[in-house]
Amino acid sequence: MENYSSLAVKYRPSNFKDIIGQKDITNFLQKAIQINKIPHTILFYGNKGIGKTSCARIFSKSVNCINFTKSLESCNICINCKSNNINIKEIDAASNNSVENIRNIIAQLNYKPYIGNYNIYIIDEAHMLSQSAFNALLKTIEEPPNHVIFILITTEKYKIIPTVLSRCQIFEFKTISEKDIIDNLKIIALKENFKIKDEFFLEIANRCDGSFRDSLFLLDKLSLSSNSSDLNNQIQITNKHKYIFLIKNICNKDITKSLHTLNELLYKNTEYRYVIYMLTTHIRNMLILFNNKNEDICDFEEIKFHYLKLIKLININFIINAIKIMHECDINYYRSYNKKLHIEISIIKICAF
Repeated sequence: MENYSSLAVKYRPSNFKDIIGQKDITNFLQKAIQINKIPHTILFYGNKGIGKTSCARIFSKSVNCINFTKSLESCNICINCKSNNINIKEIDAASNNSVENIRNIIAQLNYKPYIGNYNIYIIDEAHMLSQSAFNALLKTIEEPPNHVIFILITTEKYKIIPTVLSRCQIFEFKTISEKDIIDNLKIIALKENFKIKDEFFLEIANRCDGSFRDSLFLLDKLSLSSNSSDLNNQIQITNKHKYIFLIKNICNKDITKSLHTLNELLYKNTEYRYVIYMLTTHIRNMLILFNNKNEDICDFEEIKFHYLKLIKLININFIINAIKIMHECDINYYRSYNKKLHIEISIIKICAF
């Protein structure tokens, strides 16, 4: 029996062209390598699962590739590409965050690369470094040896001290759009011979919060389901019309029906906060259509049709108030002991406006 690899591992990008939704960054890095103007200290930051570490590894391999300038991609066949792991040192700052760990790195910097032109140090979760570790790193990242490149990766840029940020070439990785996630999931599902309906791809894109890695984990989970009923249970698909029906009851200020529909949604979703997210998204879509009825804001025309009917029942102040209340509900969600009651009170507040 062959060892199983998850889709996130199997489809991890190996070249710049494989990175999804970060074209501006990959174009800059390719151009920098092509004209040999390579920054020696780089910071990648952004949400989880959007390609930061993959891009760091691809860039690290590409700067030492002999044939890179011909295609703006590493060739993966030259001796430098095949032996590139020797030049790349990955450090997990979550578990190597002390000043001693940084001093050990600094002690290695004078050693020239075994092959190629650069030694690359990738510091993942860089925001986890201690204050003294950052201070020890300051002088080094300001004037590193010519054969050394530092790549700092973080999801929490604000935790990195300003004196470090001022010494870095900073790249912000964007969350992946729903369209890009759906399009790429469909390609992977076709390659893997998964038979999954389009509505499931949309639901995955909604749930993964712009993280392509998270979407692959969900697709992996769905691939183990044998029929449509299993798929519904695995990802807890909720009929989109339930949310429309709930919003209709809210717009009619019918508290009893609103709470009944809400309870049906909460029963089908073990993750209550997802219901808050979806409800807020639907109300936000109505707000956009209230100002511009021709705006293309959803994947299904039938949903847009329902939105247009609902906005006739209410005014702009009602929608703005509903979004404010749902936003407060989201912010205070984890502080609430009875989370179901917390959401119910928010719905009652909207109905009572």
